[in-house]
Amino acid sequence: MMQNMDVQMTTKIKPQRQGILSVPSPYFGNWEYGFFTQPVRPKRRLAIWMHNNCGARSKRHELVKQLMKYMQVDSYGKCLHNKDDKRARSDPLALVGEYKFYIMLENVFGDDDWVSSTFFRTIAVGTVPVYKGAPNIAKFLPHKDAAILWDDYQDVEALANRLKYLDEHDDEYMKHLAWKKNGASNAFQSLMSINDVDPWCRLCGEVAGNKGFANEETMKMNEWTRRWHELHDDQTTSDGGPEFRNQPKRVETRSRPKI
Repeated sequence: MMQNMDVQMTTKIKPQRQGILSVPSPYFGNWEYGFFTQPVRPKRRLAIWMHNNCGARSKRHELVKQLMKYMQVDSYGKCLHNKDDKRARSDPLALVGEYKFYIMLENVFGDDDWVSSTFFRTIAVGTVPVYKGAPNIAKFLPHKDAAILWDDYQDVEALANRLKYLDEHDDEYMKHLAWKKNGASNAFQSLMSINDVDPWCRLCGEVAGNKGFANEETMKMNEWTRRWHELHDDQTTSDGGPEFRNQPKRVETRSRPKI
């Protein structure tokens, strides 16, 4: 299907084929998540998992079931449900913020750039995600230690042992949250800036520019988008990277979820 299209507007950062107009519309952005500056809440509990889609292609619930054999994982959703709290519906982020770890398994594994909003909400509230999903997840980390990667461990038992160790050693655990105090990398802040301009505005700008109807403001916006792509199309690390400033005036055409 993609070969018959002129414009791509997906969660993908890079165009899926040469010559196509690419308008990234990912599940992240500074404004959605309060610029990731929320303070870290006191942690009273170990690990949380909260999902209602029990038929995900990744069969993630099977991995969580294995993890539950070695450590306590509180599940508030329909899948592997073992815990109740009214905040799971009324204020889930407040609940997530009380846990040290969120078991963050995507519904699809092995798909570059497919990083769901749950990941960004988790790091925004100061909980460490235990992540499996996009192979290039390092690109989306505010710091290299901001997440624990499932695939870095030989097996589920080894992963569980590491999480339990961190639970018992606060100094080691807090290294994963140091970025909340010291600030996210320039590269991460730059990456998040893409949705400072609403994707629908960027889509209109790209189409107008391609058809020769762009005015001065549209041309500025398109140039800003092109420079953003130059920085991020091939970037694979969350460390370093220049700051990305002088973005066009932010325009909203949709509501933004609150943290």
